[in-house]
Amino acid sequence: MGGDILVVTVIIAGSSSWCPKIYFNYRCFTGPYLSKGRLMLLPQSVGPGPVMLVMREVLTMLINVAYKSSRVLRELQLDGLPNPDMQQQVLGAKYVTIPAVLELFRKQLAG
Repeated sequence: MGGDILVVTVIIAGSSSWCPKIYFNYRCFTGPYLSKGRLMLLPQSVGPGPVMLVMREVLTMLINVAYKSSRVLRELQLDGLPNPDMQQQVLGAKYVTIPAVLELFRKQLAG
């Protein structure tokens, strides 16, 4: 997607861990996937809250502001076998009949 993109890596000790507020940058270059006009209609931030709920909401919003939501979902979906150390989440998109499985974050602290 390029430009000013914030990548958030969340490593947690359990599924009930807390996620800080995540902000959407409306001024960044959205690349070929996301609609800048639709992105500007999103709330300024999501969270704070449980990691699973916040990340699911953020990803659902980003998938829904895509020109082709199925294409973004395909880019994000898990390829191959799931990593047992990662939390998987099933997400769908508009006009997509088969939902995709995404790996969102580590289930436990590394090391």
